[in-house]
Order: sequence, then structure tokens, then C-alpha cells
Amino acid sequence: STLPFPTTSVGCGKGCMVHGTTCLCETRVMQERVFAALAEVHSAAQVEQLLSIGSPPPDAFGEGAYEVCSRCDTAEGYTIFTPVGAGTTLNERTIFRIEVNSSREVFLANKRSTVLVGSGEYS
Repeated sequence: STLPFPTTSVGCGKGCMVHGTTCLCETRVMQERVFAALAEVHSAAQVEQLLSIGSPPPDAFGEGAYEVCSRCDTAEGYTIFTPVGAGTTLNERTIFRIEVNSSREVFLANKRSTVLVGSGEYS
């Protein structure tokens, strides 16, 4: 279980030091994919709920960088774009397109980022 944030009242914790009245801490960013396999993706609502990092549209990466995953058996409401040559493999570079409120397209990256503060006890 993680603590909410380092405080000077407890000495700031591992990976942090007291700096005046606050804590100065080391930080690291950990990135990981959210969906590891097609069987984990069930609906556009689930995609919208679990993915929170936006992505440029696949065509922004240039022609031939991404392709629609035509072999992905997706439910209505979302499209999966994979890097060319990835086939049905989902990774941190996979992009999902969903329609929000039946009015606009949103592109989301298949990744989550967690900032680890101090020795990782705060995140």
C-alpha cells in the first residue's frame, strides 16, 4: 500500500530528504501497457475508463507507421491501431480510437504511467 505523500513530520521517508519545511524526493516514471491481449478488451466504455493518456491520431506518425488491426475482433465503438508488423499484439504503442458522447473521436494510448516518489512508497 502506498502512502499519500512524504511529510517532514515523519522525516520524509526513504529516497527523500528534508528541505526546509518540505521534502525533496527522487522521482521515477514507470510505464506499462494496460491491455496485454485482445481478450482483455471488452467495450469502448472499458477502454475509456482504463486508458487516460491521450495519443495523436495514428496518421500523425506518418504513412506506414500504424495500421488498423483488421484481425482484431473488436466490439462496436472502438478501433485498434497497431504499429505496422505488430499484427494483433498489443503493447504500449497500440492506439485506441473511441467515440465520446457520439460526437467526437478520441485517441488513447495503451499505457499507464505511475510516478514513483522516493523509494516508491509514495506514488
